[in-house]
Amino acid sequence: MSDPRVGFLRSDVERFCQQLDVLATLCDILHCTPADLIATSAQNLPARRAVGEEAPIDLTARRP
Repeated sequence: MSDPRVGFLRSDVERFCQQLDVLATLCDILHCTPADLIATSAQNLPARRAVGEEAPIDLTARRP
């Protein structure tokens, strides 16, 4: 976390580590893995525009 390009506050890192401890404890108690407790899915999302970038022109929407 000492990489200057990473912008985490110490408190953010501590909070995240505490949450991981809770998750690990739950997994120990329930005899399961984090994947059993957390549902994940992957999906393709459309590209996002950069700030200030104009929306692409839809030529099919123009009138002749």
